[in-house]
Amino acid sequence: MPAQIPPREFLERMDANCVFAQAEHTRHVEHGEVVERDGVTLLWTPRGDAIHNLGMIRAAVDPDELCRAVHDVYTARGRTRFALYLRGHADGELEKQLLERGFATAFSAPAMTVDRAGFRPPPPVAGLEVRPVETESDVTAYAEVAAHAFNVYGVPLDTVRAFFSRPASLRNDSVQGFVAWHGGEAVACATLYASHLVAGVGWVGTRPDRFGRGYAACATAAVVEEGFRRGLLFANLQASPMGVPVYARLGFGTPGRYKILVPATLLGPQPKS
Repeated sequence: MPAQIPPREFLERMDANCVFAQAEHTRHVEHGEVVERDGVTLLWTPRGDAIHNLGMIRAAVDPDELCRAVHDVYTARGRTRFALYLRGHADGELEKQLLERGFATAFSAPAMTVDRAGFRPPPPVAGLEVRPVETESDVTAYAEVAAHAFNVYGVPLDTVRAFFSRPASLRNDSVQGFVAWHGGEAVACATLYASHLVAGVGWVGTRPDRFGRGYAACATAAVVEEGFRRGLLFANLQASPMGVPVYARLGFGTPGRYKILVPATLLGPQPKS
């Protein structure tokens, strides 16, 4: 945690950047929707699974009001693939109330951060060049790397490709994608989402046939370094299981976690207590 930022402000910036990143890439999906309600941002993409269609808690929210918003945006329109994204450090009581209303906790995601002083750049990888996305062909290359990387978790290839069908999804005033190239082939990727003086790191991935070579760490480092070049205070990401040790080696700590809740019916029959 940067010494110059009070703990409460630090968490608020971390949370706000997380919401910004998720909403930003949703806006660039064909027919993607970002709906703002009091205390919650609700996201929808037609091909997305529950983890992409999130109701993200931004502030204290009444559980009944939240359920009404969920009904309006998701269930009333036949949309069953969605989840609620709760702040582990702020929404404990809300989680309990939602569990009583038919939701179930699916998993939690580490909220990992690093500031300039704590960042440890990875060693260079021979022959690897990390470049910012600039052209439409760069966008296509990025989409293919990300699609195959996240397919390891069961995400369909076309679901991921849909997030990167427009150049603005990877290059605008607040967003900059990076692709790592080796031997003329795109092998890894990561994206900067700059908001609230925070460098959000998203969509970090490596082609599965190139795992274990340090490519993702170098792509992540390019994002973090670009964020610091822009004067942002710290870097922020939500880690996948395979990403946690990579980010820890770069100096990222884990000041919090996010809880992902889904309608209990999505998890199938629950064991009786």
